[in-house]
Amino acid sequence: MKLRLLNSIVRALTRTVDAHTVPLRHDLAERQRVDEALRESELRFRALADIVPFGIVIFQEERVVYANRAAVQLHGYDSSELLGISPWRLVHPDHVELFRGRSRQRLAGDDGVPEHYEIKIVTKQGAERWVECSVAVSTLEGKPAIVAALSDITERRRSQEIQAAIYEISQAAQSAESLDELFSSLHRIVGRLMPATNFYIALHDPETATLSFPYFVDEVDAKPDTPQAFGKGLTEYVLRTGEPLLATPKVFDDLCLEGQVESVGAPSVDWLGVPLKVRDRTIGVLAVQSYTGTVRYGETEREILSYVSMQAAQAIERKRAEQELRESQRKLFTLMSNLPGMAYRCANDERWTMEFVSDGCMALTGYHPAELVANRTVAYEDIIDAADREKGRRLVDEAIAGRRSFELTYRIRTAGGVSKWVWERGIGVFSPEGALLALEGFIADISERTKAEEALRQSEERYRLALQATQEIMYDWDIGADAVFWNPNLTNVLGYAPDEMGRSLEGFHARLHPDDAARVRREVAVAVAHGEVFSSAYRIRRKTDEFATLLDRGLILRGRDGVAVRMVGAITDLTTSKQLQDQLRQVQKIEAVGRLAGGIAHDFNNLLTALLGSTELLQRRLGDDHPAQQELATIQRTARRAADFTQGLLAFARRQVLEPVYLDLNSFISEGLPMLRRLIPENIRIDLRAGGGLNAVRADRGQMTQILMNLCVNARDAMPAGGTITISTENITMDKAFIADHQGAKPGPYVSLAVTDTGTGIGPEDVAHIFEPFFTTKDRGKGTGLGLSTVYGIVKQHGGLIYANSAPGNGSTFSVYLPAVAARGELSEGPVDNAARGGPETILVVEDEAEVRQILVQALSGLGYRVYEAADGLDALSLLRSADGGIDLVLTDVVMPRMGGMELCQAARAITPGIRFLFSSGYTEDTVHVGFVKKEGVFFLAKPYGIDTLASKVREVLDSGSPTSVSDGS
Repeated sequence: MKLRLLNSIVRALTRTVDAHTVPLRHDLAERQRVDEALRESELRFRALADIVPFGIVIFQEERVVYANRAAVQLHGYDSSELLGISPWRLVHPDHVELFRGRSRQRLAGDDGVPEHYEIKIVTKQGAERWVECSVAVSTLEGKPAIVAALSDITERRRSQEIQAAIYEISQAAQSAESLDELFSSLHRIVGRLMPATNFYIALHDPETATLSFPYFVDEVDAKPDTPQAFGKGLTEYVLRTGEPLLATPKVFDDLCLEGQVESVGAPSVDWLGVPLKVRDRTIGVLAVQSYTGTVRYGETEREILSYVSMQAAQAIERKRAEQELRESQRKLFTLMSNLPGMAYRCANDERWTMEFVSDGCMALTGYHPAELVANRTVAYEDIIDAADREKGRRLVDEAIAGRRSFELTYRIRTAGGVSKWVWERGIGVFSPEGALLALEGFIADISERTKAEEALRQSEERYRLALQATQEIMYDWDIGADAVFWNPNLTNVLGYAPDEMGRSLEGFHARLHPDDAARVRREVAVAVAHGEVFSSAYRIRRKTDEFATLLDRGLILRGRDGVAVRMVGAITDLTTSKQLQDQLRQVQKIEAVGRLAGGIAHDFNNLLTALLGSTELLQRRLGDDHPAQQELATIQRTARRAADFTQGLLAFARRQVLEPVYLDLNSFISEGLPMLRRLIPENIRIDLRAGGGLNAVRADRGQMTQILMNLCVNARDAMPAGGTITISTENITMDKAFIADHQGAKPGPYVSLAVTDTGTGIGPEDVAHIFEPFFTTKDRGKGTGLGLSTVYGIVKQHGGLIYANSAPGNGSTFSVYLPAVAARGELSEGPVDNAARGGPETILVVEDEAEVRQILVQALSGLGYRVYEAADGLDALSLLRSADGGIDLVLTDVVMPRMGGMELCQAARAITPGIRFLFSSGYTEDTVHVGFVKKEGVFFLAKPYGIDTLASKVREVLDSGSPTSVSDGS
């Protein structure tokens, strides 16, 4: 805006000068007045140009003819050095042709050339900096000239690079198969941000007081093969202090003289190390070092490495936890496989329905584990001797009522008809609310009790965005008398009345942040002694005892003797601007991770569809007593868990396929209360405050259930000692006042769903991250970090907004706003199940993934359908033409090479108008998720799915009425 305004002023001044000088040339008596007007215009332009906070360079005939103060500072030259040189010398070689070409196009009158773009420049000292360049054509002394306005965006670009690195670290943490792979990825990522040829990671073991070096790349020193005793090296110094250290030769020598460190390994020129912290624990050190003077580190590298280290520490800790969990699971599986008896988990129902039994089941009962689980072949209650059943039931019920373990001795009859006396010891498993979930225990002729335990809960917290208005403080400082005049905005911004601040500048400086005070005083002194313009950013304490971030810009006025007499300036409150920049970075991070998560889920869902289908086909093909049934059941359960995980990723990525219906949130919540009460303990009260006359919303019922459950479980976990969860609804109209207080809000009618708890609350350092995927405030193993990020994705996909409001000790409120709609027809009363069955119809399967296509063809053929197959839309269209109307249903993927599902549907219905289509996808970033699947009468089956789900959906489509047409963006 400022650049465009300045360009407009320059052009206006030029036009004004031209308009006035043309008629004046004919009158020689007026030439002196014309010259004076021109000089005055130039002086005004130079005065204006020298106080703007961005560089202005004017060049004509490929030489610089003017540069303002900001441009001189930006390029590092003296004013005299810039004048006359080629402007191309100021531009980085990679961008010279771009800048020169666009400048010449501008001079040639090409209006299609962008006015604003980013290029890289090179300072006199050889440093590279990024600038945003705005170029305009003007006239100088009758000749065309280029006016370039340059804003330094180096820090912004560096911030973008760091954010990109953070995203890549998060991706590496999820995709790396091992810590070694993760460490290698971290090295590669850091190497793109700064010199990092010599790079190592040291991890601290507090129990043994040793350091291990799982990753060590160095040009001189060899990697330590064994853990090292805790000594006095630079690495240990960072671990002890918990602070970053840039050890230049002087810093290293000083630390040695103080006895803080000792020389370890080959001496380096610069050594830079930062602590790897997880919350308040320092788990290790990330370090880089240089052995030659050509690679030096400074504050910039320390800031970059420190910022990266926060994400790296979390990624390392998470990957270590995953490895420990896998090892724990392996040990548990090995232990249970070698027990001389049967471990179990069963429901406390009449038949002791087994949910899990160990491999010892075969030796104990003669039945394969798969035969007992879910009573597939026989219920455990059936193999207990009839004379012992009643007594066993009574003893178990008494133990459960007293919350005690139980021991039983009774007889069973094995599959071979052999009678055995067995000893059983078990215990009831209770939910936090006190409800009995299952029984777990061990059964054997002789042995001890075995239990399988530990489940993970999901519920995390993420952050809210806030915006505050800014105002300017104007001041006039009489330097000689040290008297300052403040305008009333001093009170509006900082809360102090002018008398409270004091009339001297020292009264203002006394409230500066301790870390900024000395610097600002020094900058003021230098500006007063030598400068013409003062500019500084700093922090100062408000009257509320909070610190505000201010930008102070002043013009220094001097007497004839050159002594500074006054400074007049303006102070801008940057506090809100900085917060908005942080918000933007967080939103960009969420969006980037969301796109990544959606892409991964898409490919993964195709794999899971093939995996689930193959598993179910094998299960049906093999007998119930086949030895492979247990392994197949394990594969199926694992695949479904993976499918659930991808659904969480899709929800966060806003790539789920929605089946929206018209909902009354009051009725919807009331119907869900019984389910919620099973999740919430008795010491927590649920208070529903339903708003009257509530508008309808158009939403996916299943996704709304997930929002309600995740928010309520999150509230439950914040109240371990009990409290109240308040669920409230109301109609909201987002007006200008509401939008001003809520980032991202748009005007219009909304329905609000708020979940409030009276729990521990969330600190501001965590509120800023609560919606990030895999972020959790819970202890390791107590949360995966997808709960609130899933809610965030679902809300965004529905076109809504979500905000969090919390403070330590004051509970939390999560407010969801969904667009209100005028309900058409009747409001939804929930889904209706369709029985899965086959039929004699003819089906064409169109799928580009060969494995998925093979499974679909086998499954549908097994259901009695006549099945054709095609690898893409063009092949399918050819089959449809040759079939001459003999195909009843086309089951097609949405995105395929050559021709996709929607194009196939349109072409096929031009040939056979009555043919039915069932679309399937694991997620795509095309129009299938923009209006296509939301249209009533369009059938969609989301991947992954099993054979029963496929059969049910195919039957539903075949039994439906006439098909609905499909068009892009409909």
